[in-house]
Amino acid sequence: MEKQSVVIAALVLLILISAMQGLQLSNIQNRLSGYAVAGTNEVQQPQASQQLPSNLQQLPQQIGGC
Repeated sequence: MEKQSVVIAALVLLILISAMQGLQLSNIQNRLSGYAVAGTNEVQQPQASQQLPSNLQQLPQQIGGC
């Protein structure tokens, strides 16, 4: 009987902790919902004139890359 009550107490504790975390997460989401995130979907492509350092130009051969 004692073992069963310890297991039940542990389960109740875990349920309470998860409920508290759910409330905290909801609170954080409500706080952040007023903030707008500005961003673009554009990906910057490297420029053709941009040169890699000499040690990085040889990298694929050094590590056996394709």
